Amino acid sequence: MDGLKQVRNNKWVFYAILIVNFFAILIYGFLTPPVSDDLYWNPGKYVPMSEILRDSWAYYNNWLGRIESYFFTRVSDAYPKPFFNVVNSFFFIGLILALYHNIDRKNKYDNRTLALIALYIWIWGIDFAQTMLWVCGACNYLWCVAIEFGFLAYFRYRLRCEKSNNSIALIILIFLWGLLAGDGNELSSGGVFLLTAYFTLVDIIKKGEDKDSLFAKIKKNLNAFEFFGILGFVLGLIIMVIAPGNRIRGVVRAGDESQTGILLYLGRFIKINGIIYEYMSLLIVLIVVLLVYVIIYHEKKAKDLKDIYAYIAVAFISIYVIIITTIPMPRAFMGGSLILLIACIQLIQFIDKSDRSLNVFFASAIILMTIFMFKSYVDNAANLVRILRELDIRQEYVDEQKALGNYSLTLPMLRKEWDNRYTFIYNDNDISEEPDAFGSEIYRIYYGLDEVVGIPWEEWERNTECQN
Repeated sequence: MDGLKQVRNNKWVFYAILIVNFFAILIYGFLTPPVSDDLYWNPGKYVPMSEILRDSWAYYNNWLGRIESYFFTRVSDAYPKPFFNVVNSFFFIGLILALYHNIDRKNKYDNRTLALIALYIWIWGIDFAQTMLWVCGACNYLWCVAIEFGFLAYFRYRLRCEKSNNSIALIILIFLWGLLAGDGNELSSGGVFLLTAYFTLVDIIKKGEDKDSLFAKIKKNLNAFEFFGILGFVLGLIIMVIAPGNRIRGVVRAGDESQTGILLYLGRFIKINGIIYEYMSLLIVLIVVLLVYVIIYHEKKAKDLKDIYAYIAVAFISIYVIIITTIPMPRAFMGGSLILLIACIQLIQFIDKSDRSLNVFFASAIILMTIFMFKSYVDNAANLVRILRELDIRQEYVDEQKALGNYSLTLPMLRKEWDNRYTFIYNDNDISEEPDAFGSEIYRIYYGLDEVVGIPWEEWERNTECQN
């Protein structure tokens, strides 16, 4: 057990985990081509900042309040893909560290906690290809969620500091950070704000005198750093929520729903339950089991677990609040799932070091997950290479035909056997037999053609061989 403890709290192992994750996501970034909405912007072609800002303002007024993530997307697509790959890898590590630093009761360089967070995201994180690798998706989810949870971690760190630091520079920093966190992503931003408010209130009550009212405690103990951090977050949320484009998008999306009245909300409730069951069942089961375990065998009381209950409550609020609007893609629930992940790993910290059996179990689970992840990573990297190869072949064919003056083409669809968890190029994003389908239309624009029709790859190969 001493050897296991040395590995668990070794500084170099800690940094090794971060470095491995950085290069793992970086390699997958280079194996992921622009896809879906990215292709609209002619990725890799430089766009002046003035045009990006103008388009961002138009997006805010005509489609959605996530002006921050749209700006990130346009900047990323205005530069060669390697620029995004590197920046995205830093955000990926930033998210892992942000989640890690939101865990209490851990040891310094707690490699078990760090490894569990990283492995969960890789193996079970919601729609990894969409939220972590797709340029548009990563800018909307990974980047914004990393900013939000990073804000929460730093804000909580300042709450724990014995001496308040209300320097102008720090106040400006936390205000701007809060502004970015608030305007990040509707569901995750709202959840992180609730957690920020909760931890602030807990800190104020703890510092206050028993004789004072809650208002008096807030007045006495809410310092400038906390006030401006929360103010920035609230302003960011308001900016996102009041966007004129939200109403336009809401009307368009509402047209896709066939029910009205109580049946409409019942249908949304059932859809949310389905998403929870598919993507968060493991976390919920682990939380229930660990909660029962630490209450019965470690005799933890409600006051010991109040933060856990807060995480669980906020997670489900973040998830079910979407019932008031149209149900988005599952990736939109990423924030709520990560809050549940924090609750789950936080519960593990309540298990005493003397509980040798359970600690051995977690160590074994990490080793087994690492082995599984290594195999999965290698196998799917090969699939990503195959997809890139077929895209290159298709691009060469398009270039040849355009040079001959042919602008209405029948092109090969990517082979389905290469589909995997780490690519978003399928899911109706590739060309299809229908020329008006989303994938066909977006590639028609990207390739600069008049019409695109897809056929199976093997059939296309036979046709081209006959033509030759």
